[in-house]
Amino acid sequence: MREQKYYVGLKSLIDTNAISHFLWKDHRFYPGFEKPSYSFTMAQISKISGGALLNNRLIELVPVEEEA
Repeated sequence: MREQKYYVGLKSLIDTNAISHFLWKDHRFYPGFEKPSYSFTMAQISKISGGALLNNRLIELVPVEEEA
């Protein structure tokens, strides 16, 4: 069984139900277009900026759907 992967989503400041998926790279966000290769495990996410993403209210972790 594979470890769950997540897209790092950015919540809108205006509408917290609006989430955009982005690729985190080089301490910047780039549009990720929901590509599985742009997803991360929880262990990887917790290492990014010393776990700062996990404490950010504007970040949403969106589980990647497993392909059948």
